[in-house]
Amino acid sequence: DIDVKLEKLLKKPGLEFTFTGKKEHIDLSLKKLRETIQANFEEEDFRRERERLYSLIFKKPLFLLSGAPGSGKSYELLNTIAELTRLLIDEGVEDILVMCTHGVFTHGGLEKLTAIPQIKEIVTTDTVGIPAERRHPKLTTLSVAQVFADSIRRNFNRESIGDLFVYGE
Repeated sequence: DIDVKLEKLLKKPGLEFTFTGKKEHIDLSLKKLRETIQANFEEEDFRRERERLYSLIFKKPLFLLSGAPGSGKSYELLNTIAELTRLLIDEGVEDILVMCTHGVFTHGGLEKLTAIPQIKEIVTTDTVGIPAERRHPKLTTLSVAQVFADSIRRNFNRESIGDLFVYGE
């Protein structure tokens, strides 16, 4: 069935990333946050907010791929996304949405993804600039400017940034 095929694809030898479920992804995010800020924070609040975010955005079971499609080490990720797309198409999926945090898209990554007709949209943030001549109609770029500005201001004023990440209320 599709779950077995997905697991086999995502755990194939030679890939430089690992497949994790939602809980493992949240645990890894907490670990990285602890290492980065090296300060106390409400881990349960973070976990609860992340769970709520996932439940609002993702209405079906999902897997998370992290990395920047087409960039150096993540070149394997681009190929895996392409293979996964073919697998989903074989299973009858007609509309596919690809999401990545940073739109690095080197090595023809954007062109490879946009060439797949079933990929209807590719969503990324503006953390990496993409020249106008390389933008594709399937590409949606979301700005992070306001959340970064608000986070910096709140941090400077020693205010909580947690309220910036409250969704659906």
